[in-house]
Amino acid sequence: MRLILLAGVVAVSACTTATPVQPVGKDRFMLASTVRGGLTTDGQIKAELLDRARAFCGKKEMVLESSSSGGSQGWTPQTAEVLFKCE
Repeated sequence: MRLILLAGVVAVSACTTATPVQPVGKDRFMLASTVRGGLTTDGQIKAELLDRARAFCGKKEMVLESSSSGGSQGWTPQTAEVLFKCE
């Protein structure tokens, strides 16, 4: 029974690949993520990226000033990008 439950959990879990913070211009940065599995919403993916952006700015003793996001939704894979600035 445990083996069947474990197989079910593995089958529905999402696999996430995320980039490190990349500089994309003067004081601007980008994060991107690809999620496979189809069970994560677009909003959840972008919220995770924004949390990482806030943490990045916090380490620089700055705050997340502005951001924009994009990406593609679908069954799999889903992608999201966040461009942001720390001030």
